[in-house]
Amino acid sequence: MERYETRVEGGTVYFETDEGDLEIGDLNTIVDVIGNETYTITYDEKQRTQAWLETDEDGAVTFDVRETIVDLDHRREFVEKMRSIDRSEEKYGLPERAVEFAEEIVSIFEQQGASTQTT
Repeated sequence: MERYETRVEGGTVYFETDEGDLEIGDLNTIVDVIGNETYTITYDEKQRTQAWLETDEDGAVTFDVRETIVDLDHRREFVEKMRSIDRSEEKYGLPERAVEFAEEIVSIFEQQGASTQTT
């Protein structure tokens, strides 16, 4: 399965695709939509038993949202979904593609455990 890298240049998030760079939006806007600079995922007792998972004593993992956005790569379907969204249209007064990307990232985070945001 082919995956596409994410990069930030000049404060703008891009996907590196076969057809060239796909501009997603301003990183600050995306972080604002997500809610905070950091994100915490709390795992239940059963989830904490995974050997690869390193949580604190409360079963939580906190990470930097900006770093995580850059570290993620994405499947073609996700890239095409983002490509289909008009970057110039607005949602909540912000560029729709940036908002949709942020909402998808939050969805990915929340699938990992019982998530909460922190500052």
